Amino acid sequence: MANMKNNKLKLLYVLKFLFEKTDCTHCVSVQEIIDYLESFEISAERKSIYRDIETLKSFGCDIQNKGKLWFFDRRPFDFEQILLLNDAIVAAPYLTEEQTEELLGLVRSLASESERKFLEENREENPGPKVTKMQNDEVLENIKIINQCIKEKKEIVFNYFSYGARKVEVHDTKDADGTTKVGARIELYPRPNQDGRSYVRTPVRLFYADQFYYLICYSDYFGDFAPYRVDRMHNVHVGEKDATVNATTKGFKIDDYYTKSLGVYSTVKNVVMLEFDRCKLNPIIDKFGTDAEILEGEGGKLRARVKAPFSPQFYGWLFELKPGIKIIYPNNAINEFVGYLRDTLAQYEGDQVQPE
Repeated sequence: MANMKNNKLKLLYVLKFLFEKTDCTHCVSVQEIIDYLESFEISAERKSIYRDIETLKSFGCDIQNKGKLWFFDRRPFDFEQILLLNDAIVAAPYLTEEQTEELLGLVRSLASESERKFLEENREENPGPKVTKMQNDEVLENIKIINQCIKEKKEIVFNYFSYGARKVEVHDTKDADGTTKVGARIELYPRPNQDGRSYVRTPVRLFYADQFYYLICYSDYFGDFAPYRVDRMHNVHVGEKDATVNATTKGFKIDDYYTKSLGVYSTVKNVVMLEFDRCKLNPIIDKFGTDAEILEGEGGKLRARVKAPFSPQFYGWLFELKPGIKIIYPNNAINEFVGYLRDTLAQYEGDQVQPE
């Protein structure tokens, strides 16, 4: 006997079936809709299904037919728009793996079953460039609180961290005779700034740039603005005091603090060994992610084995970090970089002038 309580949900189940299972290339018959309803102990006659479809169309649902077959046509997002959102989520490094999968599920729920299958199979067969995902699962909650602070004109309180490197003991038992060998490796760890003391700032502008979210804050103590990576903020909460409003904060312009640079290159990536001062560690992590292999260098320095293109963008990035960083190998990368510097210097030889 049909479930009378479920019968009251019949119209919603018809909508669910058409929305999830159909599109312009995947249509269903009225009998298939009836069979689907029976799986929920809902009885239906053909005429009642036609009435339900007309009711849904009157409500605004774009349900079309090809002869005796029916499908849900226009959705809140076209498939191409869903694909763009899907790819943007996959490519976002500020999301954790878990957050990425959760958001992908929400976006894909707006597509039909066949479209969802395409998105999933396409990701497996054509995964695209590897994206290093961050480990801070507070990012989305941080953004929520930041927006609340800005809306309510309140100070924001948070802890901030950067990455440090430390040597840890490693017990290796891979020898054939079972001998345990003790060695050491370099381990990355989040290191609290300000000895763990909280930052209290006036939030000014939240914006997205270079694949990360940044919060520009104003400091009463320093009387100036500074950017903070949202994925490096912990324990974020709304402050008790009102945000500072003065001539400086009123005159803030985002263009004064951010200029977008292009990082497109056409060469393949190669293995490069860099040696650098420890104070350069965070720019290395920002560029190559926490998956970068960090090693002990000479004279208290660190080394990183990374993959990078031998391109002007890469060499320009190295030059930005000067001094305190150099290429150790391969030799052709060293020679190319030296040539890049010589060519740049040659453009300015003889142009030295007295400072104004």
